[in-house]
Order: sequence, then structure tokens, then C-alpha cells
Amino acid sequence: MQPNANVLISEGVPISNITKLIISNPRAILLKVEKMVAAVEHIKRLGFKQSTPMFIRALRVMLGLSNSTWKRKVNLFKSLGWSEEDIISAFKREPALMSCSEEKIRHAIDFFWNTMKVKQAVLISNPKLLLYEPGRNCRRYNVMKALESKKLIGKDVKIVWFLIQPESRFLKYYVTKHLDQIPGLMEMYCATNSTTSQ
Repeated sequence: MQPNANVLISEGVPISNITKLIISNPRAILLKVEKMVAAVEHIKRLGFKQSTPMFIRALRVMLGLSNSTWKRKVNLFKSLGWSEEDIISAFKREPALMSCSEEKIRHAIDFFWNTMKVKQAVLISNPKLLLYEPGRNCRRYNVMKALESKKLIGKDVKIVWFLIQPESRFLKYYVTKHLDQIPGLMEMYCATNSTTSQ
């Protein structure tokens, strides 16, 4: 443990952040020093600052990926139309993006592009959207379309805002609030639309 901790200390990572890494992912600090050094150098090249909590989040992800897996996921994003700059920008906003399975990434991007018509720039700026479970996105999309059809929300509603709402707030303001106008809205929200989510 000590050699890896020393690497992070020498790089200027605050002790408090190193402690968080050990608590959240104790195996990471026990990896070979060479892997730690390589991971640190990689995320430094990507522009992460060692003094920030985001550095630890990125490090935790990077330590869990092999070089081949990282390259494979980068190539997947490129095959879906993302540039190297797009990928790095999204990773810097949400490092956990690269922990997602390739299947989940492909399915999520397909859903947002082809079903919800979300522009690529929106996903790059809000990569957290790609982390949500498919069923959650489908249910919220169905609610959004139902509200739009009854003119209870405008078509210019911010999709990102609609999707990132905490569950309790979403239910309060977009589901239970409109049950009188759309009696089956709760059932629609609770059900998984298998056709949409496939």
C-alpha cells in the first residue's frame, strides 16, 4: 500500500483524496506500482489536476481498465461518430463513463440519438446521461411524450433537465402532478416499455 500512496503523495494528491480512494476502492492502492504510475501519467496527460477530487475519480476508473479495454472503448465511441476530443471531454466530466460496458454505451447512444433525438453535443456535455439504466430513460421518455401530447409541457422542455431530476422530484412534478389529466400516467411510468427499451 505504501509505495502506491507515496506515488500519489509525490504527485501532489491530497492525503484526504488518497484516503477516499483507499476507502472506496482498497484494491486499487494494492496494485503494482508500475500500473499506478502509468495510470497517473495517463490521466495527467488528459488534463486532470492532481489536487482535485475528479483526479481520484478518474484514477479509480483508469486503474480498473487495461490498456486494451481503454483503446477498445475509445474506438467504440469513434465508430459512433465521436472524435478523440469529444471522448476526452466527456471523460473529464464523468470518468465513470469509461466503466460502462460497450453494450450499454452502444445501446444508450442509439436510444438518445434515434429515439429521443438528443444531439451528440448534448451527450458530450452531459455524459452522465449515458450512465442511467435503459428502463429509467425509457420511462421518462414515455412520460415526456405523454405530457407533450396533452400540452402539459412544451416541446422546448430541456431534455437534460427532464432526465437528471432525482426520482422523488420527477415523480412529484411530472407524474403525480398530472394524474388528473392523464389517469394512466403512473402505470405508464412504473411499467417498462419493452418495445422502446430493446
